[in-house]
Amino acid sequence: MSGQSYSVEFTTGVIEKLAGVKKQEKSKPKSAVTMPIAPRGLITPEAVSLSQTDAHLAKALHSSTRVGSFLLKHEEEETKKIHGLAQELLDKYKFPQRPVPCQKERQDAVSCYEANTKDPLKCAAAVDAFSKCSHTAFEAYVKRVKA
Repeated sequence: MSGQSYSVEFTTGVIEKLAGVKKQEKSKPKSAVTMPIAPRGLITPEAVSLSQTDAHLAKALHSSTRVGSFLLKHEEEETKKIHGLAQELLDKYKFPQRPVPCQKERQDAVSCYEANTKDPLKCAAAVDAFSKCSHTAFEAYVKRVKA
């Protein structure tokens, strides 16, 4: 008994269990199509190395799939954050809408035309008032833009 040596290995799974980290239930990956195993006495060293490489590749594929799904989830959260911040900026720097000028004069002219469909010349005063108002509003706009 004293001639035997013992070793203890701690895997990440054991460490996570001891730390209380809950792992998501892993679905077993579908195994790749493997070559039929030859009888025990006929296994070649090439076959052994291929099976070890296969296992290593399957483990790496599973690990990268898990990391990829984590990154996709993280990307969705970041996208939501960015959209929220963009909306916040839009709300903060939103310019107030200016009222449309000459609404009263316009409505008076339209009402006059509706009332006098047979004799539209009676609406000359209302149209003239609307024209003067719109001209004044245009000049005020030009002055504001040039300033």
